[in-house]
Amino acid sequence: MDIRVLKYFVAIADSKGVTAAAKKLNISQPPLSKELNQLEDELGCTLFVRKRGNFSLTEEGERLYRYAEELIKLHDAMELDFEDMKRGFSGKLLLGTGTAAAVQMLPEVLNSLIKSNPKFRIELFEHNSDILLEMLDNNSIDIALIRGPFNEDQYEHISIDLLMNETSASPYYAAAHKDILKNGDEKISFDELIKYPLILNNRQISDILSHCYSRGLEPNVLSTNANLLTSLVWCSKKLGVAIVTSSVINMAEGFFDDSELVFKEIEEYKAADTGTSLVWIKDKRLNPIEKQFIKEIRNMLKARND
Repeated sequence: MDIRVLKYFVAIADSKGVTAAAKKLNISQPPLSKELNQLEDELGCTLFVRKRGNFSLTEEGERLYRYAEELIKLHDAMELDFEDMKRGFSGKLLLGTGTAAAVQMLPEVLNSLIKSNPKFRIELFEHNSDILLEMLDNNSIDIALIRGPFNEDQYEHISIDLLMNETSASPYYAAAHKDILKNGDEKISFDELIKYPLILNNRQISDILSHCYSRGLEPNVLSTNANLLTSLVWCSKKLGVAIVTSSVINMAEGFFDDSELVFKEIEEYKAADTGTSLVWIKDKRLNPIEKQFIKEIRNMLKARND
């Protein structure tokens, strides 16, 4: 069995038939049917239920499909990596991050990294922390910048709160259009805040609800999403109020007119998921570019501490 046969199998599964798959692969149908029959003979099982030209995966086919997807992904990544080496690239980093980190501190890290390794390449994946941890677990990314709790027994990690200009004691802020939260007091009570339609990050919802219910309050949650920038855009359109950290306020300065949004410190509220960390799989064998990226983070933290 080689990777070519697995790609044929996946194409047949995705196309739900040999004829459509052959057109997609730009090959004739008889050789493709022969390859499929040989694969089933080799594995000693039937991979598809064939009904009137419509192919559906059997239980064995479903299992092979999962393996095939991973093997094809690894094979393609390997080929791309070696092609990069031929063209003079000295490494590729698959980096997962949230929006605030991508905007606020990553440019500084990458500028430093480029000086020492001008031919490296970065592939950036912006998602919420839960998705990034899943991507780490299935090797879709190398390293992630995440916010909130994670299993410290499973991941190596470095706190980067200092680079995000945050600490564990940093307050949270209500963000809204100036017409929603009128200028005046620099702070807003939690009880007053939850009277407004709330635009929350997916990771905030559980903590916010728990805090409300413990105080006998019923929040008005307009929306949850995975992107803090989306939350701020919605706030600028007068849709509601978001709950953000100081790092998000710093990020907003590059996107919004100062007169559009106001930020007020929230009294009587301390979230459970504070903290931003650089994480990677424990006992992972790091490649040179990953080691260099982590080293740059450590150097920046040391410079800030000094």
